[in-house]
Amino acid sequence: MDNSNITFKLGELFCGPDGIGLGAANAHIHDKSISIKHAWATDYDKDTCETYRHNLSPDTPQSVLCQDIRELDYNMTPLNLLHFGDLLKIAQQQANQACIVCK
Repeated sequence: MDNSNITFKLGELFCGPDGIGLGAANAHIHDKSISIKHAWATDYDKDTCETYRHNLSPDTPQSVLCQDIRELDYNMTPLNLLHFGDLLKIAQQQANQACIVCK
């Protein structure tokens, strides 16, 4: 039996204030040789990024990037997992904004 540990590195787009990273960090995985670790996260809202830093990465605040995802360097850290956030909610917000502009 192989006793090696497996750590999945998680990146998050549109992370929100706590993101799936908080759930991953607190997950109770039955196989203790498997873990999920925060690698980086991004959102475009400053307050959201500050909350995420406080909740998930106070020791590595530079791993939370507050910027447009089109400007990210995706080669910054190799990942095993990439979470895209709540794209449906984002699309709905964009559609609502577009409707307000049209009126």
